[in-house]
Amino acid sequence: FDAPTKFSRWLFEQPRGCVVPSAVLVSGWRETKPCAMAIRAARSGEVGQLRPDARRPELQPLTGPPGEKVNVVVAAMIIMLRNPEQKERVVNWVESEGNP
Repeated sequence: FDAPTKFSRWLFEQPRGCVVPSAVLVSGWRETKPCAMAIRAARSGEVGQLRPDARRPELQPLTGPPGEKVNVVVAAMIIMLRNPEQKERVVNWVESEGNP
């Protein structure tokens, strides 16, 4: 995806709930936070933290029994850094809030 908005639109079209994660997202540091927020929103159902996007579809209904862990198709995220100076910022972000 060439932009976090396109990733979010794609993600919101995918099944969620009792699904087997099968995709790995590779993103640059600048795109990481909005993509992680979209994953978090797909898992929680709470989209209020996302930027407005009139073209983003509604989340798919949950599959599986109620109360189960909500999975999404993204199994992992790889963050690509442009320069070594970004490493500390990325590590701090991952440790504090980066687990969508």
